[in-house]
Amino acid sequence: MNELERIVREAARLDAEGSAFLLATVVRVAGSSYRRPGARMLVAGDRWVSGCVSGGCLEGDVMLRGAHRARSGAVVVTYDSTTEDGEPWGVGLGCNGIVDVLLEHVEPGAGHDALAFAWACFEATCLLRDGCPGPASPIGLRPDGLVTRVFPVGLAVAVVALVSAVVLDRWHR
Repeated sequence: MNELERIVREAARLDAEGSAFLLATVVRVAGSSYRRPGARMLVAGDRWVSGCVSGGCLEGDVMLRGAHRARSGAVVVTYDSTTEDGEPWGVGLGCNGIVDVLLEHVEPGAGHDALAFAWACFEATCLLRDGCPGPASPIGLRPDGLVTRVFPVGLAVAVVALVSAVVLDRWHR
């Protein structure tokens, strides 16, 4: 199971339990960084759940201040390690780059389009192979409504099939 799949599963579990969570996503990198755009981290309350947005330098700040920063809505926080001045988040980054992290607070039942789409794609990939092994499979576990509200599995099957065809076509050239 890859990192994104773990994050999607944990977000679904938290949602089913009625727990809010914070999703942190690297959205831009300038210079050197341990993680690239698209890296995600999931935080529930004051505890890490899954994923990471750096090599360990930014996670503490995201857990400590992330929920407060995103309380009024999604916000992008910039971590700049290109200067030798003291970093405001209290850690020294070894990457000498700038990392923008999107912080999103997700209330239970509110859904999150990107996570729902990722879940639908995981299910679609499973269906395209030979079907899902059953409810105990990582893909077969889906709380009601997580995907169907935003991205039907049929749409995800079509997207995965199209992307697979394009990738295979380019690979064979």
